[in-house]
Amino acid sequence: MQGGKKIDGAQALSFGMVGSISTNAQGVKVNLNGLGSVDLSAVRQIL
Repeated sequence: MQGGKKIDGAQALSFGMVGSISTNAQGVKVNLNGLGSVDLSAVRQIL
């Protein structure tokens, strides 16, 4: 939310332990334990 208004397309931040990384025709996916598969392009930081 920004200024009390919902922002279209915004996603909440989350974190999880990386279980594995996989590649396919659509690109690279990071598999997060308990959260499922996420596009690598959506990852902002890995600690």
